[in-house]
Amino acid sequence: STNARSSNDLFFRKQTFDFSLYPQIPFPRLLDVRAANTKAAHLRGSFPNYDCYGFNAIAAMNTNNAETWSFWLNCTNPNDQNFIFVDSLDAYVKLEPGTVPGVEANSLTFVAYHTTGLNGTWNTDAAVTAGNEWVHIAITYDGSSTSNDPVIYVNGESVAITEYIAPVGTREPYNGPITIGWDTSHGFEGDISDVAFYNTVLTGEAIKDIYGNATLDLKDHGPIQVASNLIFWWRMGNGAGDTDALIYDQMGNQNLAAINSPNLVDITAADCFRATAPAGPLSA
Repeated sequence: STNARSSNDLFFRKQTFDFSLYPQIPFPRLLDVRAANTKAAHLRGSFPNYDCYGFNAIAAMNTNNAETWSFWLNCTNPNDQNFIFVDSLDAYVKLEPGTVPGVEANSLTFVAYHTTGLNGTWNTDAAVTAGNEWVHIAITYDGSSTSNDPVIYVNGESVAITEYIAPVGTREPYNGPITIGWDTSHGFEGDISDVAFYNTVLTGEAIKDIYGNATLDLKDHGPIQVASNLIFWWRMGNGAGDTDALIYDQMGNQNLAAINSPNLVDITAADCFRATAPAGPLSA
């Protein structure tokens, strides 16, 4: 019977399914959604031999001219240039060293390249990490209009950002090699886990669900309305067959290949786990 349910019930709030037709759908999705990570990729190195991972962009990344990156990180060398994702012709994400006036140390910068060379550049107003701690980061961006700004989330909450360069022209598509943890002269030092890419903009509630149920089984139990938009999901050690040299994409689209000598390390499940109630139903 559904007579005892209320509008505040997580099984009912903002649901789009017909409960009378599919009465069992919400329960397994909320009871068996976690795939707790006990591994992470450890990235490090010094110029020019950075230990990182790389893959080649695929067309599906650009299908909707929109994107969401979601990942957990633990930066062990804060207050330095820490490049997280780099496509040298299209975009990059990095933690700032704090050497530029007005830009906070350990704040996060997102750059989206455009055809005119005036590339959209946004930076969080505050640091996203103090270093030597696990945080969840998500970046969403709709590149279909230069008037759009990205939304950056830290531990499930959107944070204030500033646009430093307004984009002009058309968004450059992802089309080249992409590295995780390396730019031409700087790398990322620390650990990264549970990296995902969607070719759409996830809502704030979906981001909260991913963070609050971390590590969420994104392939089988992620936000259902964007299930077809999940292009990559790299578990960074907890995927079947993952090794130091090769990280398998759980979606079967593109694996990560080691560059130099990154390695998988043990972490506790609590590092990338927040046992909080979901902000919105996972099947919404």
